[in-house]
Amino acid sequence: MYNTFVQVILDNLSKSTDQIYTYGVPDSLINSVEEGKRVKVNFGRGKNIIDGLIVSVDSACDYPIEKIKPLIAVTDERPIVTKEMIKILFW
Repeated sequence: MYNTFVQVILDNLSKSTDQIYTYGVPDSLINSVEEGKRVKVNFGRGKNIIDGLIVSVDSACDYPIEKIKPLIAVTDERPIVTKEMIKILFW
């Protein structure tokens, strides 16, 4: 189904969503994904569309593939956060 996956931090103030979420990258967005870019994703059962930030891009995923939602859009042409800044987030 997907050959590329992104890990996303959501733009949400709730502590219950303070974690990294995995999304599948549709073929139409493969050339646009990059760490540090903002994205639009579906979140929750109601399919709310919210903003997020890509913190990593991978070719594999440990999460059950049938539960992976697709990335909706990449909203930046260039990363707004550097890879070094992302590393600091997890330090």
